[in-house]
Amino acid sequence: VNDFIVHQGNYEHFGKGEDANRTDIIRHPEDLPFDGENTLQQMKWGKCAVVGNSGILKLTEFARSIDSHTTVLRLNMAPTMGYSRRVGHKTTHRLLNRLWTRTYRNGRGIKGKQILPMELDAQVLVSRATSQEYELLYEYFREVRPDVNVLYLSSRA
Repeated sequence: VNDFIVHQGNYEHFGKGEDANRTDIIRHPEDLPFDGENTLQQMKWGKCAVVGNSGILKLTEFARSIDSHTTVLRLNMAPTMGYSRRVGHKTTHRLLNRLWTRTYRNGRGIKGKQILPMELDAQVLVSRATSQEYELLYEYFREVRPDVNVLYLSSRA
């Protein structure tokens, strides 16, 4: 559990040897969580719903079931606005891959004319991005959305 996220106690280890993660250039390790285990234990996981963004969801109405979960993890930019009747409105976590980490940061929350979803007090879990991409996203949210907490997932979890 302690190595699930990159934190102050493990980021240097992940950047070394043949198992090197993309964490070898963390510029501000003081911004990382102190450790992984306590950080994750502070979160209330309970029952968990994982919601993607497949078009098949347009044919369903799982809103009540999804919203009844303690934790609702949405993948990348899985929308709720305009679809809440079908997919619910609750989002506690967003898992962003490298592409969406860049898109959220570089587009400043907008892609084309579409505003990318980011719910109040969400936890953002950054996966498969470089340390620079993670830090840019972290700095962006710290500046414009301090309610959003950004964690960097270890590729070795």
